[in-house]
Amino acid sequence: NITAKHLALASQSLSVFATLIPYIKDWIRSKMTDKQMVMLTEFDRILRDFQEHQNEIHSKLVSIMTERLALHMRSMTNPAVVDYDALNKPPQQLANGGGSVNAFMDGLVKDAITLHKVLGRFLPAASMRRVIDEVLQIFTTRLEEEIQQLPITTPLGKTRLQADVAYFGQKLGPLDSSGIIGTRLMKLVKELLLTDKKATPPSSGSAAPPSNNTNP
Repeated sequence: NITAKHLALASQSLSVFATLIPYIKDWIRSKMTDKQMVMLTEFDRILRDFQEHQNEIHSKLVSIMTERLALHMRSMTNPAVVDYDALNKPPQQLANGGGSVNAFMDGLVKDAITLHKVLGRFLPAASMRRVIDEVLQIFTTRLEEEIQQLPITTPLGKTRLQADVAYFGQKLGPLDSSGIIGTRLMKLVKELLLTDKKATPPSSGSAAPPSNNTNP
């Protein structure tokens, strides 16, 4: 399987060659005649190819994290897995079998922190910053969308959702160059209106109301 580490190493290798190409080009230029200078354009083409390949690698890193996000969001939006309003939450729903943070949120945060650590080892700071910023923006936007659709019906459920969002902001806030991801989500949760509980449908055994119509 191709991991973030593999992609980061590939990007790092491309950076090495991209850095060397201008020096190689200058050295070869010093050995060429005027008629041969046209051949130097090949170095420019190769450099562009390397840079485009790097951009594709960085896009793939974002894609991997988007897939991980989708996996965690399936848990968040599945009441059988995460029920914010449940009076007694099963330990398996919670991070490390307890506490106040749901396991899906803990997993989402860990994925982002792991990516940051990997990219920090192999990518230049500017490249790492671009990837991380894009990933955090995608995470935050998707969470905003899902939070607005959650059928939270109790103050307890809202408090639990706030705990998840606070954890997200606390752990990933230091990685956010804008410094607002936690604030954005917490503001949204605090303004979230509770959903009215659905009316209980009549049981199948209840008698139907009498009809005024008679059969001929």
